[in-house]
Amino acid sequence: MLLVLTACAEDEQAVEVNQASDTVSLEGADSVIAEISMGAGELQIRGGAEALMEADFSYTIDAWRPEVTYSVDESGDQAVGSLFVTQPTDIDLDANLTNFRYEWDIRLNEDVPIDLRVELGAGNSTLDVGELDLTALEVAAGAGNITVDLTGERARDFGAAIRGGVGNLTVLLPSEVGVKVDVSGGLGQVVATGLRRDEQDAFINEAFDTAEHTIILDIQGGVGEVNLEVVP
Repeated sequence: MLLVLTACAEDEQAVEVNQASDTVSLEGADSVIAEISMGAGELQIRGGAEALMEADFSYTIDAWRPEVTYSVDESGDQAVGSLFVTQPTDIDLDANLTNFRYEWDIRLNEDVPIDLRVELGAGNSTLDVGELDLTALEVAAGAGNITVDLTGERARDFGAAIRGGVGNLTVLLPSEVGVKVDVSGGLGQVVATGLRRDEQDAFINEAFDTAEHTIILDIQGGVGEVNLEVVP
Protein backbone atom coordinates (compact mmCIF):
# COMPACT_ATOMS: atom_id res chain seq x y z
CA MET A 1 0.00 0.00 0.00
CA LEU A 2 1.25 3.48 -0.89
CA LEU A 3 0.24 6.72 0.71
CA VAL A 4 1.57 10.05 -0.57
CA LEU A 5 0.49 13.63 -0.26
CA THR A 6 0.06 15.94 -3.23
CA ALA A 7 -1.47 19.31 -3.84
CA CYS A 8 -3.78 20.51 -6.59
CA ALA A 9 -5.72 23.66 -7.42
CA GLU A 10 -9.48 23.69 -7.57
CA ASP A 11 -11.56 26.82 -7.79
CA GLU A 12 -8.31 28.79 -7.56
CA GLN A 13 -7.52 27.36 -4.13
CA ALA A 14 -4.80 24.85 -3.30
CA VAL A 15 -6.16 21.59 -1.90
CA GLU A 16 -4.06 18.95 -0.19
CA VAL A 17 -5.09 15.55 -1.52
CA ASN A 18 -4.23 12.14 -0.12
CA GLN A 19 -3.45 9.51 -2.75
CA ALA A 20 -3.38 5.84 -1.83
CA SER A 21 -2.96 2.66 -3.88
CA ASP A 22 -4.08 -0.86 -2.99
CA THR A 23 -3.24 -4.17 -4.67
CA VAL A 24 -5.08 -7.36 -3.74
CA SER A 25 -3.73 -10.74 -4.87
CA LEU A 26 -6.10 -13.52 -5.97
CA GLU A 27 -4.59 -15.97 -3.44
CA GLY A 28 -5.76 -19.06 -5.29
CA ALA A 29 -9.46 -18.23 -5.55
CA ASP A 30 -11.33 -19.90 -8.41
CA SER A 31 -14.01 -17.21 -8.39
CA VAL A 32 -14.67 -13.97 -6.51
CA ILE A 33 -17.58 -12.07 -5.01
CA ALA A 34 -16.66 -8.37 -5.12
CA GLU A 35 -18.72 -5.80 -3.22
CA ILE A 36 -17.94 -2.14 -3.75
CA SER A 37 -19.82 0.44 -1.72
CA MET A 38 -19.30 4.19 -2.13
CA GLY A 39 -21.51 6.67 -0.34
CA ALA A 40 -20.44 9.81 -2.19
CA GLY A 41 -17.81 10.61 -4.78
CA GLU A 42 -16.61 9.70 -8.26
CA LEU A 43 -16.23 5.97 -9.00
CA GLN A 44 -14.65 4.17 -11.95
CA ILE A 45 -14.51 0.38 -12.24
CA ARG A 46 -12.74 -1.28 -15.16
CA GLY A 47 -10.61 -4.25 -16.14
CA GLY A 48 -6.89 -4.42 -16.68
CA ALA A 49 -5.54 -5.60 -13.30
CA GLU A 50 -2.86 -8.30 -13.22
CA ALA A 51 -3.71 -8.98 -9.59
CA LEU A 52 -7.31 -9.47 -8.48
CA MET A 53 -7.61 -5.73 -7.83
CA GLU A 54 -5.42 -2.71 -8.37
CA ALA A 55 -6.89 0.57 -7.17
CA ASP A 56 -6.01 4.23 -6.76
CA PHE A 57 -7.86 6.45 -4.33
CA SER A 58 -7.84 10.24 -4.01
CA TYR A 59 -9.41 11.86 -0.95
CA THR A 60 -9.13 15.16 0.83
CA ILE A 61 -9.63 14.03 4.43
CA ASP A 62 -7.37 11.40 6.04
CA ALA A 63 -10.33 9.54 7.57
CA TRP A 64 -11.87 9.02 4.14
CA ARG A 65 -9.36 6.35 3.08
CA PRO A 66 -11.42 3.42 1.70
CA GLU A 67 -11.42 0.17 3.65
CA VAL A 68 -10.28 -2.87 1.64
CA THR A 69 -10.66 -6.44 2.93
CA TYR A 70 -10.21 -9.79 1.20
CA SER A 71 -10.48 -13.42 2.24
CA VAL A 72 -10.67 -16.80 0.52
CA ASP A 73 -13.03 -19.61 1.56
CA GLU A 74 -11.58 -23.01 0.61
CA SER A 75 -14.19 -25.14 2.38
CA GLY A 76 -16.13 -26.06 -0.78
CA ASP A 77 -15.27 -27.72 -4.06
CA GLN A 78 -13.85 -24.42 -5.30
CA ALA A 79 -12.08 -21.62 -3.49
CA VAL A 80 -14.20 -18.45 -3.41
CA GLY A 81 -12.69 -15.05 -2.71
CA SER A 82 -14.63 -12.25 -1.02
CA LEU A 83 -13.48 -8.71 -1.77
CA PHE A 84 -14.94 -5.68 -0.02
CA VAL A 85 -14.12 -2.06 -0.83
CA THR A 86 -16.12 0.32 1.33
CA GLN A 87 -16.29 3.93 2.31
CA PRO A 88 -15.70 4.38 6.06
CA THR A 89 -19.01 4.51 7.88
CA ASP A 90 -18.13 7.56 9.97
CA ILE A 91 -17.60 9.90 6.99
CA ASP A 92 -19.53 13.14 7.30
CA LEU A 93 -19.70 14.96 3.99
CA ASP A 94 -20.53 18.43 5.26
CA ALA A 95 -22.70 20.23 2.75
CA ASN A 96 -20.62 23.37 3.34
CA LEU A 97 -17.32 21.63 2.56
CA THR A 98 -15.77 23.01 -0.62
CA ASN A 99 -12.83 21.98 -2.79
CA PHE A 100 -12.88 18.35 -1.72
CA ARG A 101 -12.07 15.27 -3.79
CA TYR A 102 -13.18 11.70 -3.33
CA GLU A 103 -12.33 9.51 -6.31
CA TRP A 104 -11.89 5.75 -6.70
CA ASP A 105 -10.29 4.15 -9.74
CA ILE A 106 -10.65 0.38 -9.37
CA ARG A 107 -9.21 -2.13 -11.85
CA LEU A 108 -10.24 -5.78 -11.62
CA ASN A 109 -8.81 -8.96 -13.11
CA GLU A 110 -10.40 -9.94 -16.43
CA ASP A 111 -9.72 -13.69 -16.20
CA VAL A 112 -11.29 -14.72 -12.88
CA PRO A 113 -15.12 -15.17 -12.72
CA ILE A 114 -16.55 -12.28 -10.69
CA ASP A 115 -19.94 -11.73 -9.09
CA LEU A 116 -19.85 -7.91 -8.90
CA ARG A 117 -22.08 -5.93 -6.55
CA VAL A 118 -21.90 -2.13 -6.52
CA GLU A 119 -23.71 0.24 -4.18
CA LEU A 120 -23.59 3.94 -4.99
CA GLY A 121 -24.56 7.09 -3.15
CA ALA A 122 -24.12 10.59 -4.55
CA GLY A 123 -21.79 11.22 -7.48
CA ASN A 124 -21.14 10.15 -11.05
CA SER A 125 -19.94 6.63 -11.82
CA THR A 126 -18.54 4.72 -14.79
CA LEU A 127 -18.62 0.92 -14.69
CA ASP A 128 -16.59 -0.23 -17.68
CA VAL A 129 -17.05 -3.94 -17.00
CA GLY A 130 -17.49 -5.39 -20.48
CA GLU A 131 -14.10 -7.14 -20.41
CA LEU A 132 -14.63 -8.73 -16.99
CA ASP A 133 -15.68 -12.39 -16.71
CA LEU A 134 -18.92 -11.54 -14.93
CA THR A 135 -21.10 -14.25 -13.44
CA ALA A 136 -23.59 -11.67 -12.11
CA LEU A 137 -23.89 -7.90 -11.72
CA GLU A 138 -25.94 -5.89 -9.25
CA VAL A 139 -25.92 -2.10 -9.14
CA ALA A 140 -27.85 0.00 -6.60
CA ALA A 141 -27.74 3.62 -7.70
CA GLY A 142 -28.02 6.76 -5.63
CA ALA A 143 -27.95 10.33 -6.91
CA GLY A 144 -25.82 11.00 -9.98
CA ASN A 145 -25.28 9.91 -13.56
CA ILE A 146 -24.15 6.33 -14.20
CA THR A 147 -22.67 4.66 -17.28
CA VAL A 148 -22.51 0.85 -17.38
CA ASP A 149 -20.54 -0.59 -20.29
CA LEU A 150 -21.37 -4.27 -20.92
CA THR A 151 -19.89 -4.48 -24.41
CA GLY A 152 -17.33 -7.17 -25.17
CA GLU A 153 -17.28 -10.92 -25.64
CA ARG A 154 -18.92 -13.27 -23.13
CA ALA A 155 -17.67 -16.63 -21.91
CA ARG A 156 -20.96 -17.41 -20.16
CA ASP A 157 -24.57 -16.27 -19.72
CA PHE A 158 -25.21 -13.95 -16.81
CA GLY A 159 -27.94 -11.88 -15.23
CA ALA A 160 -27.66 -8.24 -14.20
CA ALA A 161 -29.86 -5.96 -12.12
CA ILE A 162 -29.69 -2.18 -11.89
CA ARG A 163 -31.77 -0.22 -9.38
CA GLY A 164 -32.07 3.38 -10.51
CA GLY A 165 -31.66 6.39 -8.27
CA VAL A 166 -31.83 10.09 -9.14
CA GLY A 167 -29.96 10.81 -12.35
CA ASN A 168 -29.50 9.50 -15.86
CA LEU A 169 -28.51 5.90 -16.53
CA THR A 170 -26.67 4.87 -19.70
CA VAL A 171 -26.11 1.19 -20.50
CA LEU A 172 -23.91 0.21 -23.44
CA LEU A 173 -24.73 -3.26 -24.78
CA PRO A 174 -22.95 -5.69 -27.14
CA SER A 175 -24.23 -6.53 -30.60
CA GLU A 176 -22.79 -10.06 -30.90
CA VAL A 177 -24.03 -11.30 -27.49
CA GLY A 178 -27.75 -11.84 -26.96
CA VAL A 179 -29.33 -9.11 -24.84
CA LYS A 180 -32.72 -8.86 -23.16
CA VAL A 181 -33.62 -5.84 -21.03
CA ASP A 182 -36.68 -5.41 -18.84
CA VAL A 183 -37.30 -1.84 -17.66
CA SER A 184 -39.92 -1.13 -15.00
CA GLY A 185 -40.92 1.84 -12.87
CA GLY A 186 -39.06 5.09 -12.94
CA LEU A 187 -39.92 8.68 -13.71
CA GLY A 188 -38.20 9.39 -16.97
CA GLN A 189 -37.91 8.50 -20.62
CA VAL A 190 -36.45 5.21 -21.90
CA VAL A 191 -34.37 5.62 -25.06
CA ALA A 192 -33.41 2.34 -26.76
CA THR A 193 -31.00 2.36 -29.72
CA GLY A 194 -30.42 -0.88 -31.63
CA LEU A 195 -33.08 -2.78 -29.68
CA ARG A 196 -36.65 -3.87 -30.42
CA ARG A 197 -39.59 -4.90 -28.27
CA ASP A 198 -40.49 -8.57 -27.95
CA GLU A 199 -43.93 -10.03 -27.18
CA GLN A 200 -43.41 -9.48 -23.44
CA ASP A 201 -42.53 -5.81 -24.09
CA ALA A 202 -38.89 -6.34 -23.18
CA PHE A 203 -36.06 -4.89 -25.24
CA ILE A 204 -33.96 -7.40 -27.21
CA ASN A 205 -31.14 -7.05 -29.71
CA GLU A 206 -30.86 -8.81 -33.06
CA ALA A 207 -28.52 -11.47 -31.67
CA PHE A 208 -30.81 -12.56 -28.84
CA ASP A 209 -32.34 -15.59 -30.58
CA THR A 210 -29.12 -16.90 -32.13
CA ALA A 211 -26.16 -15.91 -29.90
CA GLU A 212 -24.27 -18.54 -27.92
CA HIS A 213 -24.42 -16.46 -24.73
CA THR A 214 -26.94 -13.98 -23.41
CA ILE A 215 -27.21 -11.13 -20.92
CA ILE A 216 -30.53 -10.77 -19.10
CA LEU A 217 -30.75 -7.29 -17.61
CA ASP A 218 -33.43 -6.06 -15.21
CA ILE A 219 -33.64 -2.31 -14.67
CA GLN A 220 -35.86 -0.71 -12.09
CA GLY A 221 -35.84 2.93 -13.07
CA GLY A 222 -35.45 5.86 -10.76
CA VAL A 223 -35.82 9.55 -11.49
CA GLY A 224 -34.08 10.30 -14.76
CA GLU A 225 -33.61 9.07 -18.30
CA VAL A 226 -32.61 5.49 -19.10
CA ASN A 227 -30.48 5.20 -22.23
CA LEU A 228 -29.93 1.74 -23.76
CA GLU A 229 -27.52 1.56 -26.67
CA VAL A 230 -26.25 -1.41 -28.67
CA VAL A 231 -22.65 -0.78 -29.72
CA PRO A 232 -21.60 -2.46 -33.01
